Amino acid sequence: MASMTTIGLDLPLPEGAIVPGVERTFPDRRSVPPRTALALERLSHAIEYLADEIVAVGGPLTAHEAQMEAIRLLMALNREIYSECPQARSLWERSLSLLGFRAA
Repeated sequence: MASMTTIGLDLPLPEGAIVPGVERTFPDRRSVPPRTALALERLSHAIEYLADEIVAVGGPLTAHEAQMEAIRLLMALNREIYSECPQARSLWERSLSLLGFRAA
Protein backbone atom coordinates (compact mmCIF):
# COMPACT_ATOMS: atom_id res chain seq x y z
CA MET A 1 0.00 0.00 0.00
CA ALA A 2 1.27 3.45 -0.85
CA SER A 3 1.68 6.10 1.80
CA MET A 4 2.09 9.85 1.85
CA THR A 5 3.85 11.97 4.46
CA THR A 6 1.93 15.09 5.49
CA ILE A 7 2.98 17.35 8.35
CA GLY A 8 5.15 14.64 9.81
CA LEU A 9 2.46 11.94 9.63
CA ASP A 10 2.85 8.87 7.45
CA LEU A 11 -0.71 8.40 6.17
CA PRO A 12 -1.68 5.28 4.20
CA LEU A 13 -3.40 6.01 0.91
CA PRO A 14 -6.36 3.93 -0.25
CA GLU A 15 -5.88 1.72 -3.29
CA GLY A 16 -6.37 3.78 -6.47
CA ALA A 17 -5.91 7.15 -4.76
CA ILE A 18 -5.04 9.97 -7.17
CA VAL A 19 -1.68 11.51 -6.29
CA PRO A 20 -0.14 14.19 -8.55
CA GLY A 21 2.96 12.91 -10.35
CA VAL A 22 2.12 9.23 -9.77
CA GLU A 23 0.92 7.04 -12.63
CA ARG A 24 -2.55 5.65 -12.01
CA THR A 25 -3.12 1.91 -12.40
CA PHE A 26 -6.48 0.22 -12.68
CA PRO A 27 -7.38 -2.79 -10.53
CA ASP A 28 -8.15 -6.14 -12.07
CA ARG A 29 -11.85 -6.58 -12.72
CA ARG A 30 -13.44 -9.70 -11.33
CA SER A 31 -16.46 -11.72 -12.37
CA VAL A 32 -18.43 -12.05 -9.13
CA PRO A 33 -21.14 -14.74 -8.97
CA PRO A 34 -24.49 -13.66 -7.39
CA ARG A 35 -23.97 -15.68 -4.17
CA THR A 36 -20.51 -14.22 -3.70
CA ALA A 37 -21.83 -10.73 -4.40
CA LEU A 38 -24.41 -11.19 -1.64
CA ALA A 39 -21.70 -12.31 0.80
CA LEU A 40 -19.53 -9.31 -0.11
CA GLU A 41 -22.52 -7.00 0.32
CA ARG A 42 -23.25 -8.39 3.80
CA LEU A 43 -19.60 -8.06 4.81
CA SER A 44 -19.61 -4.46 3.60
CA HIS A 45 -22.72 -3.70 5.66
CA ALA A 46 -21.09 -5.21 8.76
CA ILE A 47 -17.95 -3.11 8.22
CA GLU A 48 -20.05 0.02 7.72
CA TYR A 49 -22.11 -0.72 10.84
CA LEU A 50 -18.99 -1.07 13.01
CA ALA A 51 -17.45 2.10 11.56
CA ASP A 52 -20.68 4.05 12.15
CA GLU A 53 -20.80 2.77 15.73
CA ILE A 54 -17.26 4.04 16.38
CA VAL A 55 -18.14 7.46 14.95
CA ALA A 56 -21.40 7.68 16.92
CA VAL A 57 -19.73 6.86 20.25
CA GLY A 58 -16.76 9.13 19.55
CA GLY A 59 -13.64 9.41 21.64
CA PRO A 60 -10.11 8.25 20.83
CA LEU A 61 -9.67 5.31 18.46
CA THR A 62 -7.64 3.49 21.11
CA ALA A 63 -10.88 3.16 23.09
CA HIS A 64 -12.38 1.18 20.19
CA GLU A 65 -9.57 -1.33 19.59
CA ALA A 66 -11.94 -4.35 19.58
CA GLN A 67 -14.17 -2.77 16.94
CA MET A 68 -11.14 -1.70 14.88
CA GLU A 69 -9.78 -5.26 14.96
CA ALA A 70 -13.19 -6.60 13.89
CA ILE A 71 -13.22 -4.13 10.98
CA ARG A 72 -9.72 -5.22 9.95
CA LEU A 73 -10.74 -8.90 10.03
CA LEU A 74 -13.91 -8.28 8.02
CA MET A 75 -12.00 -6.20 5.45
CA ALA A 76 -9.37 -8.94 5.08
CA LEU A 77 -12.10 -11.53 4.58
CA ASN A 78 -13.79 -9.25 2.04
CA ARG A 79 -10.54 -8.90 0.05
CA GLU A 80 -9.88 -12.65 0.23
CA ILE A 81 -13.34 -13.55 -1.08
CA TYR A 82 -13.13 -10.96 -3.88
CA SER A 83 -9.64 -12.03 -4.95
CA GLU A 84 -10.81 -15.65 -5.27
CA CYS A 85 -13.30 -14.64 -7.96
CA PRO A 86 -12.08 -15.21 -11.54
CA GLN A 87 -10.71 -12.23 -13.43
CA ALA A 88 -13.12 -10.80 -15.97
CA ARG A 89 -12.01 -10.62 -19.58
CA SER A 90 -11.22 -7.16 -20.92
CA LEU A 91 -13.39 -5.43 -23.48
CA TRP A 92 -10.67 -6.09 -26.06
CA GLU A 93 -10.65 -9.83 -25.30
CA ARG A 94 -14.44 -10.04 -25.45
CA SER A 95 -14.50 -8.13 -28.76
CA LEU A 96 -11.91 -10.45 -30.29
CA SER A 97 -13.88 -13.46 -29.07
CA LEU A 98 -17.05 -12.17 -30.74
CA LEU A 99 -15.14 -11.80 -33.99
CA GLY A 100 -13.75 -15.33 -33.70
CA PHE A 101 -10.17 -14.38 -32.81
CA ARG A 102 -8.10 -15.40 -29.82
CA ALA A 103 -6.30 -12.85 -27.64
CA ALA A 104 -2.55 -13.38 -27.42
